Amino acid sequence: MVTIVIPTYNRAKIIPKVLDNLLAQSYLNWQCIVVDDYSTDNTACVVRKYVDRDSRFVYLTNNRTKGAQGARNTGILAAQGEWICLFDSDDVMYPNYLERMEAELDNTFDVIV
Repeated sequence: MVTIVIPTYNRAKIIPKVLDNLLAQSYLNWQCIVVDDYSTDNTACVVRKYVDRDSRFVYLTNNRTKGAQGARNTGILAAQGEWICLFDSDDVMYPNYLERMEAELDNTFDVIV
């Protein structure tokens, strides 16, 4: 399983595009941890709709602003996948990105950038 960690802050308007993109992936064995870095908009409401629809989504919140790296660290600590993919809350993947990445991981790489 691959865990995708996405730090976010006040991205309620654009994070649905990112999360819908994950749902469209050809590779299905993933977990997505969205770490909200103490947003003040309705990011929580938007992400929780995805959590309610699909158990592969996990929503975590920092109890104070830690910045993108602090939010990534929160997600990494909670990750359950064998592999971790760090992603941003305004990025999208090609539909076969995770499938191709996983195929390369079988070649015993430690890190793929």
